[in-house]
Parts: sequence; structure tokens; C-alpha cells
Amino acid sequence: MEPYALTDLLDDRNRQLYEELAPQVPIELHPSDNSSWGEILQEGAALISYAPSSYPISCFTHELLHVHFDLLGMERPEAFEIEVATKQQLNDELERLHVRLSYLYNQLIHQKMYPLFVAMGFPAAEFLGESDAEGMRSVLEDVIALKDLSKRERRHLTVSEFIWPYIVAKSPHDSSPETERMRKDIRNLSGGASYIVDDLIRRLVADPAPNMSWYLARLFYLCGMPDVAIGRDQQHLIWARDTASGKPPAATD
Repeated sequence: MEPYALTDLLDDRNRQLYEELAPQVPIELHPSDNSSWGEILQEGAALISYAPSSYPISCFTHELLHVHFDLLGMERPEAFEIEVATKQQLNDELERLHVRLSYLYNQLIHQKMYPLFVAMGFPAAEFLGESDAEGMRSVLEDVIALKDLSKRERRHLTVSEFIWPYIVAKSPHDSSPETERMRKDIRNLSGGASYIVDDLIRRLVADPAPNMSWYLARLFYLCGMPDVAIGRDQQHLIWARDTASGKPPAATD
């Protein structure tokens, strides 16, 4: 594909946001190595990777909002600690954990981003790039298997079993009747446990300065993984087990 220039990706809707961010951090464009757009703060610059899209300005704005929240201290934390039996088990678990962490972080931070996106005048349907939207729809297909599991084992689903499709179904841009039915199905299958996840998301959206490490650690606790510690670095770790009360820590400087 032909490379994008910044002039291709700015209009009256997102120009103010870009002009607020650019003096704080250099914003660099790079072609993506897959079909998705992405953003990362690295070595003092915001690196935005782009992919083909029928609405590139919306995709670019989505990534600018990631930059915005990163600079506010809500960048994705890492899993630095996990209590396991052996070093090999540690390496295997951390690898799997980081995949889950990235996925859950994106779904949570999107809850913060979405109100700003639509307030700038962008349509809800363009909140995600085409490939990301398609991927999320495929995750929702897991609900069929979850119904079979619940019926076969005659029990309600645990949070770890329903969290992946449910947190996708909670994506704020998707208000389709099909997705609403899936949300209701999972709520019924969970025996009410999904309302704990709903409360966590509401709390995050209302929190003006959320500690993303705590919210992610809380999700891992709810998923039955208390022995995971998440943080921005080794000095700012939050163990999942320490979120048992469900109350985020008070904000600190």
C-alpha cells in the first residue's frame, strides 16, 4: 500500500487532539507488519503503525487516543511476577499471560477512549479498524460453545470461561441487537457473575485517573488467578490477590 502522510490523516475532527499531543511526544507513522493499526510509546516517541482501511482518519484517531491515555499514565502495564513451581513453568505462564494481558488491557482502555472518539464526531462503526472488528466478531462465536458447556456440565460458567467473549460483547461501540443478545446469554450462563465485570467497567469509566495495573489485576483475580503481579515496573506491582476487596487504591502522585 502507499504510505500515509500526516496530512492524509488529519481533519477538523482530530486536528486539535493531534496538536495537543505533538508537542509532548514525536508521533511517527510506520507501515504495519499485519492487517491492524497499532500504537506504542517507545524510546521517547509514539509509534503508530498503519494498515489499509476505508476510513484511515478514524483509525489514526483511535491510535491518537491510545497516545493520549498513555501520556496520562494509563499505558499498558506488564506482568512482572507470577508464583509458579519451576522456572520453565514461569516462562511458559508469563508468555501466555502477556497475551491475555494485552487483550484485556485493550478492551478496558477502549471503554475510556470511546466517549472521546464519538464526541469528536466520529461514527461508532469506525471505532475499530476493519480487521480488528472482524476479529472481535469471531470471538463472540465462542458463546455457542459456552452454551454447550454450561448445558453439558449443568452449571454456571466461571469468569475465566466467559471473560473473553463477554468483554468483547461489552465493547462500547457495538450496540447491535445480535451483540446485545450475546451479552444477555452470557449473563444468564454466568449466574450473575458477569455483573461483577460490569461493575468493574463502570468503575473504570468513572475513574478520572485509573491505575490500570489494579483494574487488570482485579480481572485476573476474578478469573481465578490470584498469584499474578502486574505493574509499570518492579517497584509498582499489584498482586491480583490484593484486589479481593474490589476497591481500587486511592490515587497517588
